[in-house]
Amino acid sequence: MIDQGTGGRIVNIASTAANNARYQGGAYCAAKAGVVQLTRVLALELGEFGITVNAVGPGFTETPATVETSDEYRTNFLAQVPAGRSGRPTDIANAVLFLASPLAEYVNGQVIYVDGGYSAGKLTVRG
Repeated sequence: MIDQGTGGRIVNIASTAANNARYQGGAYCAAKAGVVQLTRVLALELGEFGITVNAVGPGFTETPATVETSDEYRTNFLAQVPAGRSGRPTDIANAVLFLASPLAEYVNGQVIYVDGGYSAGKLTVRG
């Protein structure tokens, strides 16, 4: 992107786990926190080249991985989501599309949490 000289967009995928502790989720939470910090550092380093670096932080989203979660965990987690539902892959895709578009040309080093309001409360789930 630097060599092309025309700028660009980088969109990383983080998670609400970057900011919210999860029972037995130390490695995952640490990895996603690393993605958030890498996003910020790259935004500083690449901004002068017209390259923006942002991230999307999905909350509990219907994927093959979340289908395997226990009913108790799902119920406890979704009870903390003000929107009252899990996310859909299209919810996440729409945020990525925005950040990759010209509409976000002045957005840099940010994380958009697509989580139905879960991050607003910074609650944790065990189950």
